[in-house]
Amino acid sequence: GTWDMTSVTSAEAMFELATSFNGDVSRWDVSNVTNLIEIFRGASSFNQNIGAWEMSSVQDSLGKMLEFSGLSMDNYERTLEGWANNSLTPDNVILESGLLTYCDETGRNSLISKGWKISGDIKLDEAECQPSSTTESVQNSFSIYPNPASDLLHVEPNFLLFNSEVRILDLSGKLVQKFIVNSRNSSLNISELSVGIYLVWVNDYEVHKFVKVE
Repeated sequence: GTWDMTSVTSAEAMFELATSFNGDVSRWDVSNVTNLIEIFRGASSFNQNIGAWEMSSVQDSLGKMLEFSGLSMDNYERTLEGWANNSLTPDNVILESGLLTYCDETGRNSLISKGWKISGDIKLDEAECQPSSTTESVQNSFSIYPNPASDLLHVEPNFLLFNSEVRILDLSGKLVQKFIVNSRNSSLNISELSVGIYLVWVNDYEVHKFVKVE
């Protein structure tokens, strides 16, 4: 978080696919950076609110800046709202946010009203936007990696979830795989799955999404 970015003009792909990176970069001075394309793309552990970033020098596009990153819904919403509330945020910017989810559209809609084109993120339905302590508890007790994944998807459950049924669904809701997790670290062969986004359900709760790549 203490890096001096004041003389940096391009941070393109700086943390792309850095799957263990989750540094606090919320206070970075990126006001002179013109290129932030793909900076956090595929950084699946990165989950920070960067809404305080002043991006006045960005030229037209952030590209896949946040695609497949680990931003929670809350941090994604707060990031967009922070940018929207900053008078120095440029207009007419392209942002691809593949796999990220949102419920509160305030910041997102404000940016769109300024000419932003935001794509790839997922608006959750009303039921999914209702807080659920049970769902959150299961999410916090179950992790998957890597994300994106190509051949093997590793799952690590809390011992309370041993012998739970894990289901993999595509975005249409079709079941594509299921198995019983019965150890601290299990591996699921996903090599035969088509490239795309999949949902991971444990028992009756959606806990994660992951991206299947080649």
